[in-house]
Amino acid sequence: IVARLFELQVLGHNSLGADIYQQQSQEQVIPAERGKIFISEKGKFYPLAINSHSYNLIASPDQILKSDITPDQWLQKIAPYIGLRTEDSFLIQENEQTNNFKTLLTRLSKKNDFYELLKKDLSLQEVREIEKLDLPGIRFESVIQRYYPEENFFSHVTGFLRSDQNCQTENCWGGQGQYGLEEFFNQELRGQAGLKKIQAGQGFSALTENWIKEPQKGADIVLTLDRTIQFFSCRLLKKAINDYQAQSGSIIVLNPKTGAILSLCHQPDFNPNKYEEVEDYAVFKNPIVDSAFEPGSIFKVITMAAALDSKAVTPETYLVQPFSSSASSSFTLTLFLCIIRGCCSSSFFTLM
Repeated sequence: IVARLFELQVLGHNSLGADIYQQQSQEQVIPAERGKIFISEKGKFYPLAINSHSYNLIASPDQILKSDITPDQWLQKIAPYIGLRTEDSFLIQENEQTNNFKTLLTRLSKKNDFYELLKKDLSLQEVREIEKLDLPGIRFESVIQRYYPEENFFSHVTGFLRSDQNCQTENCWGGQGQYGLEEFFNQELRGQAGLKKIQAGQGFSALTENWIKEPQKGADIVLTLDRTIQFFSCRLLKKAINDYQAQSGSIIVLNPKTGAILSLCHQPDFNPNKYEEVEDYAVFKNPIVDSAFEPGSIFKVITMAAALDSKAVTPETYLVQPFSSSASSSFTLTLFLCIIRGCCSSSFFTLM
């Protein structure tokens, strides 16, 4: 016994002390607040993607065990807020609900445990109601969630954020952008995660939280879209699809002077707030930017515009050629060769 005590207290003192310290402290990665997406219209900003807050319910079993209330009594009071039934008849039965209750009771009976996640996505009202119970060993973690106020109207523009709060490294950003701007500008929007140390005091009866590195908010994005034009375009497109029984359709409206996108609409669309309810994932794809489209003869207008812009031809220019079905194609080819040879200015292509 004396030899074993010497081994533990003298020879193994440093390693045991390090293990105890590790048990008493925990580093937690905190996602940064994600940047928002706006559209600017007449000096006002209208949000397309913002952040809302929900809360996680955390229990500290060590503090519960040191209080005057038993884990069983504690759990019965909190049960309605975490989806558990606690009637006497219920506790006698053996079913999934009963097993969940017993599992939680076991978790809340652990000594030297100060972190047990009981419930996610609580509203602020639910937090206020739980606080009124005045139970020991309760605290809340604030969680940022993505919200899209316009829902379907800008779904293909914004894409959506796939929630992922199980952050283990500093590369965590609380979610992964999927499709649209959320994916394309994911790195700019996500910001830089922070790192917090949670440490228990003597006997695990007190908790302290200290920032190792504070999170840095992501960048906001302001778009050139026009809400009125977008609303009109999407409504017109939806009506056309219904009238012609089409499977899908797209509309894009540009400012001819600057090339700024004023409206980008595709049907069928989806609600990015409820993306998990979509049955066919193909609806997430926006063919306007994700699919190849061969313009065909309508591109002849672009070719002629290039020639006029560079003054290679004028409205009075004549092209003498025998009449044939290929006359139009030959004229287009002539202009195209003109562009290749450098007779058309590069300013047009910069503008386009």
